[in-house]
Amino acid sequence: MSLPKPPVRLEGHCSIIFDNTLYVYTPKAFLSLPLKRNSSWKKLPMGEPVKGATCVKGSVDGNPNNLGFYVVGGKSSSPDYLGLQRYSFAARKWETIFPVTKDVQNRIDHAAIYLNASASLLVYAGSQVGDNNPSTQSFVISVTPPYNVQSYNSYVPPAFRPMLLPWSEDKAVMIGGSPQNTKVFAFSVTEGWHDTGAALPNPLPDDPSVQCAMVFGVDGSRILEIFDMGISPNLVTKYAMLMPGGTPAPPGQQVGADNSNARSKPAIKNQKRDVTLDTYPPYDNTFAPTTTRSGFSLAQDANGLVVISGGSEQDSLVIFDQSRNRWVDTSKFFVGTTTSVESTSTPTPSSTLDLSTQVVLTASSSPTSSETSSDVLSNNNHDSGRRTLTIIGATLGALLGLAALLIILLLLLGWRKRRNKCSHNGNATHRSTDGDNFDFQDQGMEPLTRNVQPMGRGPVPSTDSWAIVTGQVDGSIAKQSPTAFNELVSEKGRSPLRNVETNSPERLSAVSQPAMTGPFDDNQRQDRHTDEGWSKYFQANQHTNRPSDHSVRSTVSSQESKSDYRDSTCRMLPPRFQL
Repeated sequence: MSLPKPPVRLEGHCSIIFDNTLYVYTPKAFLSLPLKRNSSWKKLPMGEPVKGATCVKGSVDGNPNNLGFYVVGGKSSSPDYLGLQRYSFAARKWETIFPVTKDVQNRIDHAAIYLNASASLLVYAGSQVGDNNPSTQSFVISVTPPYNVQSYNSYVPPAFRPMLLPWSEDKAVMIGGSPQNTKVFAFSVTEGWHDTGAALPNPLPDDPSVQCAMVFGVDGSRILEIFDMGISPNLVTKYAMLMPGGTPAPPGQQVGADNSNARSKPAIKNQKRDVTLDTYPPYDNTFAPTTTRSGFSLAQDANGLVVISGGSEQDSLVIFDQSRNRWVDTSKFFVGTTTSVESTSTPTPSSTLDLSTQVVLTASSSPTSSETSSDVLSNNNHDSGRRTLTIIGATLGALLGLAALLIILLLLLGWRKRRNKCSHNGNATHRSTDGDNFDFQDQGMEPLTRNVQPMGRGPVPSTDSWAIVTGQVDGSIAKQSPTAFNELVSEKGRSPLRNVETNSPERLSAVSQPAMTGPFDDNQRQDRHTDEGWSKYFQANQHTNRPSDHSVRSTVSSQESKSDYRDSTCRMLPPRFQL
């Protein structure tokens, strides 16, 4: 599998890195390429097509976390285009900006960079008419409305296609731009241009195959990297600009010179290394590209990953690892099973110096020069290991939490089951020790349906059953009782009550003493009589205030009600009654 091939030719383009993705602007297309394995180029919505522009990454509203892709200058066919547009990574759309002046309209051969402290764009040199004359024009454009433009006078040598590189949170430096210039000049909104005291041993060549990048040491040092892509294999030379602590370095102090022993040492893959001037590793050209390039674009991220795109028909891009001072095997990086630089991290905004919000700009001697910016890309095993441990910890925590919830649920279910069982056993014990199951106030009429007893005077005393016995209720013809007497058989136990009390006083006057037509003789009853039994039930039932209906029970007074407790062996025949 070959390297990802862009859908259009990468020429006259510029690029930046944001969120592990390389963004490339060409006059024909706006492209993106995720910096990870098995990725491919993707076309994005296109803004205003221009030629000879520079690319800058910076905030769209002054917030360092809300970044955008700026296209500064460039020739356009539209007379209304004032030379400034941006693509918002959050909104994923283009916006045309109208500065208060036309200083960047149709400007080419210039350099531009974003200044964090002032939330503005610095534009230096260039021409609006297309000539090759050096220029000292300096403009600062605010990225927030009304997009004011401020001009600065400069004693800096005139420059043609200079390079602007980040220097601090509020400063940028200019190098090159002239065959005689070896000094490094810094610019800030408050101070303007001034000499840093740093210098190059030799002027940079006016060659479109040479561009530069800046390395920030944790000890306060600055290291300038010069990429010469016009020779084979490609060469990277490094010079100290600032010593630890920020003092200017002596001109020509080279850092990380080529060391033949460096290639014999195994590389520590995916491990981030803090760069210092004293511990900077020697240059390793094991995977140095042999393809020469001209008119390429250089994009740099905050953790030291440099992506060089275009400038060659053979390979679309190459990668250099600044922290290890070596070239990356792009075949393994994009399509291999292992990579020497991991590219799966997220950007980390910073309130101090952060290359993720600085744009590293370089220029070549060709109209197709491009600018570079920085982004944050984690390329070390330490961070990857942390992420792996975090994922494992989160997974184990979730599993343990789920197990704890299941255990608690099982305990609750067991407790509820035991409670229900104890409650059931208690009810059963209460029923078994309740004598004859005639606790009417607690159990109601349910025991009567479970324990059918021979009825001496009739079934359950309701209006219907009493009508069956007496043969008449309120002048109506008695109907068949719900419990037919011919279904009753002799059972052991008590006989039901003889007479019960009604809960309807109206029925007492309407119903006379029943005249039995059967052979049963009440005068022959010699066993125990009692006023207790069903009468208590119906007396208690009077307090329930049940409504009267067609089935209201009609009984005689409780003073005349009697309980008949006959011998359990006595067979009782239902009385014959007249319908």
